Amino acid sequence: MSPKISVIIPTHNAEDVIGETVDSVINQSFGFENIELILVDHKSSDSTPKILKKYEKDYSNIKSFLLPKNLTGTPGYPRNFGMEHSTCEYIMFMDADDLFEKDMCETLFKLIDKTGVDFISCRYKILSGDKIKRININFLEKYGKCLKFNSILELPEIAYASANMSIWNKIFRKKFLENNSIKYDNIRMMEDTSFMADCYMVSKNFIILNDYAGYIYRSQRDSGASISHSPSKKYMISGAEGIMEEYYKAKKSLVDYTPHLNEALVNWTVVFLDNDFSTEEQKNILKILRPMYHQYKWNFRFVNVSLPINILINIFMAFFKSNFYIGLLMQKSYKFLSLKKIVDRMI
Repeated sequence: MSPKISVIIPTHNAEDVIGETVDSVINQSFGFENIELILVDHKSSDSTPKILKKYEKDYSNIKSFLLPKNLTGTPGYPRNFGMEHSTCEYIMFMDADDLFEKDMCETLFKLIDKTGVDFISCRYKILSGDKIKRININFLEKYGKCLKFNSILELPEIAYASANMSIWNKIFRKKFLENNSIKYDNIRMMEDTSFMADCYMVSKNFIILNDYAGYIYRSQRDSGASISHSPSKKYMISGAEGIMEEYYKAKKSLVDYTPHLNEALVNWTVVFLDNDFSTEEQKNILKILRPMYHQYKWNFRFVNVSLPINILINIFMAFFKSNFYIGLLMQKSYKFLSLKKIVDRMI
């Protein structure tokens, strides 16, 4: 019997968590023989590659790949690589430090196979310490347990919920992704939002599953488990251009992606605050994002971080919005006062 779902996991220095993540896939009620697990490692300096190779040796339906050390980019490249090596009709994604509920694959597979839709999105839970909390999207609850759409324009508010713009709580029909040339940008930030925006814009049938939460997201994430790189000038420029590309794409689509673009802008700015570029280089990079800073709502609320961090973030954003020179002065203060350490402790 051939596997039906390819589960793709990019890894980076995930030795402490990858075993639990992989085991949550192996122990699926769907039957692991129905799953093709693709593990793609990028630049791990710990024992992650050895762990992946052992899993590959123990299971014929696990494939592990070690990408070249000199390869640069974001988690998008390993995910694209995984999709290229997928042999199944359906694709799911995981982060290296998260978990599937035992019936995640079975629940989503049965529904997508029965309905023939392009993709399905479910709810998720947050794991903090030993406590698990389900995340509900209140404004969607009133529409029913299982919502089928022929276009995102039927309910554009779908894009307001971060869960709907993430890839890890979904199952995709591979042909849908291939036929529409949907893949990750290998070097830009906010890859999930871009990927899902492309999906929503072209899909003629998809499902939002409100009554099932199958993905478990770790809130206290090990920074090493996710793929990241130091903020080079090329990376920061590419990230800024990517945000603006999505900004103009969203304006044409008639769908309001403002919450996700704001979040991407803040994430980019937090990385930017920690750079060592010259003042002239900083000004040139910031000019790319001038339209986005001007439209930023200073009181934007991020649900996944504390109120003090929300306030601190918005103070920084207010300065960048009003005057780049003041923003650059704030950047110098940020580094001098080591505020990054405070932010890291509070998130």
